[in-house]
Amino acid sequence: MKRIHMKEFRVLVALIAIFAMLAMSASAEAASWKQKYQRFSAVCGEALSVGEVATIKPADGKAYLADADDSALRPAVGIVGKACSASGTAEIIVEGVITGMTAASPGSRLFLSATPSGALTTTQPDNAQTMGWVLPGATGAGTSTTYFIKVVTPASPPAGY
Repeated sequence: MKRIHMKEFRVLVALIAIFAMLAMSASAEAASWKQKYQRFSAVCGEALSVGEVATIKPADGKAYLADADDSALRPAVGIVGKACSASGTAEIIVEGVITGMTAASPGSRLFLSATPSGALTTTQPDNAQTMGWVLPGATGAGTSTTYFIKVVTPASPPAGY
């Protein structure tokens, strides 16, 4: 039986570590938070995924997908930072930097979307609520999948809020 030398052992351990890191990153969700400045926890009224926009319904105090067209599902309070199932606990981010989102033009404002519920859009809908801005990409040009989230709740909400 051949003995493994220390140098070969170190190379083998390094390869195993690399494969383990690749396996863990492949199982992660597409959107991921780079930095979380302000956040809070909320009980979920439905399943919520990382990167979706959430609101808190006054009727039961639980988190749901926000929707600009539905007065019962606005204003948005933040972006989901930790997913949950119904009756689970989600982390809601009010301010932070998220990557892996839909590609958009740097500098574009982000709004709560009317369709689909729980989404962000760069097209200003009726009942617009600013959710943040698209940050420059790695090269500073083209499109970017990194967003700066800073939820802005209207001081004087329009009718229906």
